[in-house]
Amino acid sequence: CIAAVAAAVTTRQPSSEGLSEVVSTLLRWLNEDEESALVFFVTSVGASLEVESIRQDARMRLLRVLADLVTRLRPGAGAGAGAAQAAVCAAGLVSWLEMVARSWVERDDIYRGLGRHDFERAAAALADRMVAI
Repeated sequence: CIAAVAAAVTTRQPSSEGLSEVVSTLLRWLNEDEESALVFFVTSVGASLEVESIRQDARMRLLRVLADLVTRLRPGAGAGAGAAQAAVCAAGLVSWLEMVARSWVERDDIYRGLGRHDFERAAAALADRMVAI
């Protein structure tokens, strides 16, 4: 999952599409490998120190990739305070994407209330707002 999201992020150029491709890539992986997604995002949470270490490594890789994307999407956010702001935005995005993934995999009340298409659109729109694209 992290590799697929990272590939989608690193190969794309900043555009008016915002983060919709990142969200779509995550949701596509969740559909393609639902069993692994359920384990990673739901059932393995807090299972052991080893599992949490793997989850933390994945978060940190995703954080770096998303910070780079935010920097590219927000011209002038490169050095100094801009880089710090990009890192903060990326941290928020990582948390948001984890919540989106859990909601999607569990088909929770929010997912069921919105339906698949509107859920995906709302998730991408909020991700865009988080980085003020």
